[in-house]
Amino acid sequence: MSLTKSENAFSKPQNIEKLSSKPKNTLKWFKFFYKQKSLKESVLSRETLAKRTLQELLIYCIFLTQLVFINYERSNTNAAGLDNQWKTLFNRIEKVTSIYDFWNFMENDLIEGLHWETQYNEGSKKAKHRCPNGEPAIKPCILPLPDQLIMYNNMMLGVPRIKQNKVTNDSCLSSVPLDFSGAIKVCYAPYQVIHEEKLSFPPINRVYTELSVWEYQDLIQGIPFQGQLTTYGQGGYSQNLSFNKSINIYIIKELKSFRWINQGTRLVTIEFSTYNANVNLFSFITIACEFPATGGVMGGIDIEVMSPLHYTSTLDFVRMGVEILFCLFTIYYIWEEIQDFRVSGLKYFVNVGNILDIGVTVLSLIYIVLNIFLLTALLNEMLGLLERPWEYVDMSYIRLVYRYMTYSGAGSLFMAWLKLLKYLSFNKTMQQFSGTLKHSSKNLSGFSVMFCIVFFSFAQLGYLLFGTQAKDYRNFTEACFTLLRTTLGDFNYDMLINADSTFGVLFFLTYLIFVFFIFMNVFLAIIYDSYKEFKVELFSLKPKFEMGDFLNNGLVKIQGIVGVLDRSHFVRNAVKLAAEDDGFVTYLELREMLKQSNFGDMEIDLIFLNLSKDPEVKKILCTEDLDEEDSSKPDHNLESVVKGNERAAENVRSRFENLERKMTSLEMCALPLQRKLDSLLIKLWRIQFY
Repeated sequence: MSLTKSENAFSKPQNIEKLSSKPKNTLKWFKFFYKQKSLKESVLSRETLAKRTLQELLIYCIFLTQLVFINYERSNTNAAGLDNQWKTLFNRIEKVTSIYDFWNFMENDLIEGLHWETQYNEGSKKAKHRCPNGEPAIKPCILPLPDQLIMYNNMMLGVPRIKQNKVTNDSCLSSVPLDFSGAIKVCYAPYQVIHEEKLSFPPINRVYTELSVWEYQDLIQGIPFQGQLTTYGQGGYSQNLSFNKSINIYIIKELKSFRWINQGTRLVTIEFSTYNANVNLFSFITIACEFPATGGVMGGIDIEVMSPLHYTSTLDFVRMGVEILFCLFTIYYIWEEIQDFRVSGLKYFVNVGNILDIGVTVLSLIYIVLNIFLLTALLNEMLGLLERPWEYVDMSYIRLVYRYMTYSGAGSLFMAWLKLLKYLSFNKTMQQFSGTLKHSSKNLSGFSVMFCIVFFSFAQLGYLLFGTQAKDYRNFTEACFTLLRTTLGDFNYDMLINADSTFGVLFFLTYLIFVFFIFMNVFLAIIYDSYKEFKVELFSLKPKFEMGDFLNNGLVKIQGIVGVLDRSHFVRNAVKLAAEDDGFVTYLELREMLKQSNFGDMEIDLIFLNLSKDPEVKKILCTEDLDEEDSSKPDHNLESVVKGNERAAENVRSRFENLERKMTSLEMCALPLQRKLDSLLIKLWRIQFY
């Protein structure tokens, strides 16, 4: 039998008697279960600690399964496809670069994308079939109003809304140089709330547009919009569109003819919401065109596809049951963390596992609260939509709540998976990751300071050299992200060459040499050296408890029940337990441990003899005739220990040879008796058949 260093962990030898009995009622069981955290590790026996840890792991796996089910069941596989369809439908918005492109998009792409009034047939004068309304199909068949769905499947919720944010014409006059102050009387600054235009400019002969599109409104329905350039406020000038395609065409033409957009315009958004009953998906679309102070237009589209409505099918009611159970688990974990904090005090925050517990619990609680709020708010909006179907329905805050609920659910699930590492830390192999980081923390802290100095120096240099010509270096933040991507091999070399053919090459090469070739290799060298040091230290540490030993004990119990018993398992456990106090195994310690597993004296002697021949175990074996003082100290003289082991092995070997001679003589004495029995059996056989 051979024991490796990786098996050097504690596990109590198998006992025939049960160690503990189950609590008599549920309340006592829960109190007993909670003590796994409140009691210190040193107070509990190893098997009891393993049993309680395994209980906690099984309960936590149930909680993790619920969290995975809730997050994955909410996600809809059709959401990505619908999102792509919306982007394809309004793909020309990203090509809008001027005011002419903007109005062309509004008059053509937007109108055609919002209104699907006819079927796809082209019609023919010789057509024999008829349209659904009974008319001959000599032209594209007109759909009834309830069937006029976007892309034939998405129902409009309310009506679309157009909104504009502007700045005043004197918002930047104070920054104009004195030399130009006499010639420049009008100046439109980049958007800021303090520079926002609030004057009304209604035309005299307007027909189709509302008065609200010409008068400023402080708080329009919605939330501040985050654009590519800045964040825009809720106020502005707004116009609700209609379900009728012709009316919308006239509204857009009237806005264009009265120059609704001018030099002070900084943002125009078109917002609308749809519902696809086929896949139970809501879509919230915001088409945005920003008008920077430098001129031109920056178009884009923001789409949020979500599925907030549930509890309509059988699977949804299963989800409801899982959510209720998930709420109960969250409440239990909140109470548990409060009790742990009361016991440990501020030391509670030192443990990384406790920080993960707090993160999972807090994010789960936020997820539950936002889920309830989202469902309530959405039902209220649907009731309002039924009462006022011809008005704009503001879904922006529902969209925001859903997004944060998704973030909290994803963050909770991510931290919950990381928490599993806490249970794997009982194993020596799993300790290498945390131990390596701990050993390398000091070196990494010094390395991080040097790296940050060099990295941010390159980021500032790139911003100052290429910020006006290269988009990826247009500000300091973008320059940092660009350099990080360069470190990972994602870079645009042609952009640097086009910005500056000389300094672009020098900047790129020096960054690669300093950061990629030098600093990255230094970082890997620090991690590798720390890993080697910790690995050596790990194998020299005193053996500690491993969950695998407890599971092996359970497996041996099962084997014993079915009649297949592996007695070598008891020997390994006895060696591990005997080496617990000082790292060495004496004959008396081994004998005591093996006696608990019902080993005989002769078996124990043979086992000790075999262990003394094992090169790995021989290093920790020592005989009982060594001095008591030397045997109690962990730092024995290696030479004396080896000599003692040799003497003990010689004594056991002589005893074994004596026993072998006695067994041989016993066999010789039994040989005549065997012959007589054979002859007797032959005579009985003859009597039976003759």
